[in-house]
Amino acid sequence: MKFHVEPVSKKTVVPPHPIEGPMPAEGGADWIADQYTLRLILDGVIRRTDEGVAEAAEQDASSRRRASPVPTPPTPAPGKAQEA
Repeated sequence: MKFHVEPVSKKTVVPPHPIEGPMPAEGGADWIADQYTLRLILDGVIRRTDEGVAEAAEQDASSRRRASPVPTPPTPAPGKAQEA
């Protein structure tokens, strides 16, 4: 899952992401939601923006698996008496 992040201010120096690379000079970037990104958010270096939130929600919804149907109890074999 990715989300859009940007520096908290224009003066903030953001270290490059090990996988996604450096943050562009203007605006932000779509970075994967890994421990590195989340740590920078917690440290107040970058912040998550609303760009791409709808896209991420759409991806989450499409990636969810359908719940399996509730199993029905087995039916007795025909011709056998049921115990009461």
